[in-house]
Order: sequence, then C-alpha cells, then structure tokens
Amino acid sequence: MGHNGVGMVVIWPASSLARHSDWQSMISPASFTRSANRVLVLMALALALTLFPASPVMAQQVGDDRADSAISAAIELSRMRESGEIFELYDRMHPDARDVFPRQAFLAWIESGGLPVPVDDPAIDDAELTAWTWDVTGEGYDDAAIVSFTQAVERNGTVVEETGEWVFVNDGERWRWFPGLPASDLAGLADQAQSEPSTSQPLFRQPAYDRIDRFWGNIFTQTGLDYDPLSDIVAVTDEPYETGCGLEEGIEEYAIYYCTLDGTVYYDPGFEDEVVAGTGTYGFTTIIAHEWGHHIQTLLGIGVSLDPDVWDGLYPIEFELQADCLAGIYAQDAFALGHIDQDDIASAGTITSLSGDLPGTAWDDEDAHGNAAQRVQAFFSGYDDGFEGCNIDLDDY
Repeated sequence: MGHNGVGMVVIWPASSLARHSDWQSMISPASFTRSANRVLVLMALALALTLFPASPVMAQQVGDDRADSAISAAIELSRMRESGEIFELYDRMHPDARDVFPRQAFLAWIESGGLPVPVDDPAIDDAELTAWTWDVTGEGYDDAAIVSFTQAVERNGTVVEETGEWVFVNDGERWRWFPGLPASDLAGLADQAQSEPSTSQPLFRQPAYDRIDRFWGNIFTQTGLDYDPLSDIVAVTDEPYETGCGLEEGIEEYAIYYCTLDGTVYYDPGFEDEVVAGTGTYGFTTIIAHEWGHHIQTLLGIGVSLDPDVWDGLYPIEFELQADCLAGIYAQDAFALGHIDQDDIASAGTITSLSGDLPGTAWDDEDAHGNAAQRVQAFFSGYDDGFEGCNIDLDDY
C-alpha cells in the first residue's frame, strides 16, 4: 500500500496522514488457515475467467454482425499501428500470445519492421469466422476470425501495397489478435529479450527487484518519460528508524509502505517471513511490485483524493487497486520472460486475495484497498489487459 506522507497528493484530514497498512490485517498464520477455502474459490474464479472465456454466443451477436465486429477490430489495430500506439497494440494481443511473446520482444519485432506502418485503412478482402489452431503452442480455438486485407504500408521510406491478415480469437468480450509469426521466429525474439544484458548496475539486494526496476525503466524510456528508480527497499530491523516520512517506531503495525518523500519502501522483515511461509517467495515479490506501482503512480503524477471531481486524482480504493493492476502488468512480463511460472502467479493471486479489506469496509474509506475479489480482479486486469486494464494511457503523460 502507499504511505500517505505529505509528499503525495492526498486530500483528507491531517490526522489521517499517519502510516497505515492493510497488507498485514489478513495474512497472519492463522488467517492463512481460515481463508484457505475462500482463496481457492477466488483463484479458481480468476483462473477460470482467464483460461475459459465466456461462450461467444453470449458475448457476440451471430452472423454478419460478428464478422463486421472482427473487421472493425482489424481496422482499429491498423490505426493503432499507424498512430504509434505500440503499448496499446501489445495489450490488445490475446493473453495466450502475450504469455510467450514478451513486451520487449514485441517491441524488437516492431522496430525491425515486422509490423509495417500503414498509411491508410486496410481494404478488407474477406472475414472468415472459423475454428483455428495456433501453431506456436498447438492450442485450438473454436471462436476465431481471420480478416484478410490489402493495404498500403511504408517500408524503408517507400510506400508499397501488401496483402496480409489479422487472426483474432474472441475472449468472450472482444476480439484479441495473434501475431503472424512462425514459432521459430517468435522463440528467437523471446530468447533475445531474455538474454538482453542490463545497461544499469543492480540497485537492490534481490535480483527479482532489479528485474522490476529494469521493466519499468524500459517502459518509461520507450515512452519518452523520465524514470527514477526506487531509492531503496529497506527492512527495518532496529527502531526508532529515521525515514523520509518521519521516525519509524512501529513497523510491525504497518507491515510495508512506500514513502513518497524519499522514494523508499520500508517493511517489517517478520512480515516478509510470514508472507513467504504462507504463499512462497513470489508472494512477497508481488507486494513489492504493488509498492513499486505506487512509485510509478508518483512519477506519473497520479495522486489520491477524497473528492476527485474537485481535486482530481483517484479515490483511495481506486489508487490501491491501480497499484495491484500495475503489479499484474509486471507479472505478465516476468512470466513471458520465464522469470516466474504458473505457481508464482497463483502465489501472487493468493497474497492479493488475502490482503483484501475486511467485510464492512466502506468503498470510500480513506484506507480502503478493495475486497479480496476486487484486488484479485485488478491484478488480473493488469496481467490480461496491460495498461488499458489499469486505465492508464502513457501517452497522456
């Protein structure tokens, strides 16, 4: 969670500016046992929504309307490429494709001319609704659309006319696209992204934290934004401890927080031990990624307000859920790069669920983070839908 120091745009009474944390309220060892069944249900629901989309009959009209909607999706993606909305284009890719096509690999493909820049809308030649199998993974999809087109594109400074196709699979809500790359090319791009050497020196005690830092540094660089890493991630072992947000004398009460005034995350090492014992190492890494999300919000100037219509910013619950969502964006990239696996994603979902608000917490409570289901949904919104899922358009910043 974010520490509500005066360095953050916070609109509420001064008495509420003290440190607070909802991470610890749900993650005592006893709580792990009490919540086990609820967590299994929530995780099953979250994974089901990810892996088993709703029936296309429920989500889309039948007949020509569905073909027209696939054609509209193809034109929309073409316009994204033409206007340089590369991150948005990546986030519209089907989650199954994103899981094996890291964001950096996708950008390398774009820069190499793999997806040329259109100079106008495509002329649609055909739109076929069909079952389809992706040869990269061997996964089959019953509700696919193949949109064939002819389009003028720019290659090496020259405008040429080319034919091509977009392959879409409906996820129950909309058409998501797959890259038209052979498995060998896709694997080569992914391997290149995984082996790319870091251009900066490690800043943190854990390689996992350096990977989070590198991910966000790349995102900001590619968007043309200035990036400053976290100053530090500090385990408070002796108190009182001087922080940028004041003298720390009760870290076990707050568990973990991000101080905007010195750009540092402070945490209770006993809290880390409990999380790792209950959910695994990546459970705590997810919490760090959430706090890093607050750092990203600070860099983007996204603040907290109890009256966003008057003071701009986000309600506290929106602010916290967006940080969960940003942690999900990072988790998707880490999975695609092979840094984490499905068990780690399950750990992330479990700790996020266990950290939900207690029953009866009002949505507009200044300490509200979202209930278990809301927090899990926010995490997977970032995982599945990227920045669009987190309601962030980096071009706005």
